[in-house]
Amino acid sequence: MGLLAVDEDTPGVLDRLVRGVDGSPVDWQATSDLDAVMVIDGDTLVYVPPAGLSGLDTVTVKPRQGGVAGQPATLTVAIRPVNDPPTLTLAPSPPTSTSTWSTPSPSSSSPPPPGRTSPAARTSTSPSKTPTTTSWRR
Repeated sequence: MGLLAVDEDTPGVLDRLVRGVDGSPVDWQATSDLDAVMVIDGDTLVYVPPAGLSGLDTVTVKPRQGGVAGQPATLTVAIRPVNDPPTLTLAPSPPTSTSTWSTPSPSSSSPPPPGRTSPAARTSTSPSKTPTTTSWRR
């Protein structure tokens, strides 16, 4: 029957899809393989693709006039992908770590490295681990 091309999340309109042979009104029904929303108004079909989907959809149109069913027709809808702008979602703030500075006692088990004379110790603590680092100042 034909091809309709629409952008992702954008409706498409197909006019004069089905007409009565003698100009009388035609009732018709349309179904979509992707469960798209379709609005029928007279002989116009408005196709609304499923949110966020792209690819091909097959729509079957079944006309009926005066109680007589017509031959079903198939329409292929090409839903073009759209490059959506990025969105930023902030993660919760990570736990903060704490630092404590102190001077080691004379009974410290580790002597200062060569060339270091003034001791200072730093202890770092975080929720996930508790490393302790000792450094020496000149």
